[in-house]
Amino acid sequence: MSNDMLILERVFKNYGKVTALSGLNLRVKEGEILGLVGPNGAGKTTTLKILSALLKPDSGIVIVDDIDVQTDPFNAKKLLGYLPDIPLLYESFTLFDTLKMYARVWSLQFDKMTALRALDEYGLEPLWNRQVRTLSKGQKQRLSLICALLHKPRILLLDEPFAGLDIESRQFIRNKIEQLANDAGKTIVVSSHDLADVEKLCTRIALIVKGRVAYYGTEDEIRTKVLGKVFKIVLAKIPSNLEGLTNCTKEYSVAADTVTFTLGEGQSPNQVLKYFIARDCPIRAFEPLGLEEMLLEIIKREES
Repeated sequence: MSNDMLILERVFKNYGKVTALSGLNLRVKEGEILGLVGPNGAGKTTTLKILSALLKPDSGIVIVDDIDVQTDPFNAKKLLGYLPDIPLLYESFTLFDTLKMYARVWSLQFDKMTALRALDEYGLEPLWNRQVRTLSKGQKQRLSLICALLHKPRILLLDEPFAGLDIESRQFIRNKIEQLANDAGKTIVVSSHDLADVEKLCTRIALIVKGRVAYYGTEDEIRTKVLGKVFKIVLAKIPSNLEGLTNCTKEYSVAADTVTFTLGEGQSPNQVLKYFIARDCPIRAFEPLGLEEMLLEIIKREES
């Protein structure tokens, strides 16, 4: 027994001649919020569908809380709540009918009061008798999340949960995800292109490139392991001559008013600041690369 709730080992999946996963390895610990990120076509959705037993891998091992998904998909599914990128909702159903249908799927005892309590927690109780077609995108996403959680799964798989949502709805969904992990102890995997939400929400990040996990860890771990110490400095003006900058950096590049640089062993960002101050270059901003910039840099390296 381990505290790994999800395990994928050497997982391959092809769609005809297109390779979706090429020996993917991934472990997700109990109670963790893992962010699954990567370019379009990297294999994120395929990974979630294989974990949720909706798709069979061509080869490899897939374990959900010590249950082999391929030999016992029924019991594995009981542990999983899956929110697809496109909500599986019938537009003509009312919210109550939608929850009743999902309850029947899981053979749950269900009545109007149970539905109202579930809807109330997500701010949808006044809409219980409205048709799904009348809901906003954010309201549909809340309803979809309720459906995914109806059977009280230990693990939640979310595919692009923030896509197309307004700021208020995104904040609401993010708060709920945090609450489900922190208060209910659920293990959660979030696939998202919204790196700002991933950065705020996830305890660890798995970057998928070309069907495999290229890097896995916290943001700081990825930064240290992959990029070293990388910073950017925005200047009011760029000196015409940057001679000597290589003495206090491992490497650097210039784009418009920004210098991006990597520090080598024993080098300090203060040395770089002093370099530009000594050349009378007013500094407008100085910071490490953000998550999005960092991952884009890694993806460029992996795909080159």
